[in-house]
Amino acid sequence: IRAVDADERRIMITHGPVSGPLEMSPMTMAFRVAPNVDLPSLSKGMKIKFTISRDAKGLYVIEDVRPETP
Repeated sequence: IRAVDADERRIMITHGPVSGPLEMSPMTMAFRVAPNVDLPSLSKGMKIKFTISRDAKGLYVIEDVRPETP
């Protein structure tokens, strides 16, 4: 996690390649965070695994976040 914006419910993430239906190249980008995700538990510098989907407008939304285990 590069940054957390609690007011906008967004996090900036640098991620590797994403496979599956929402395929993406490695990049740094901001994602909206779903209401069910505990945003206060996330902080800059954390390494996480996450699940994303697209909303009705086609925007990416993080639906699930869990700490990355070494």
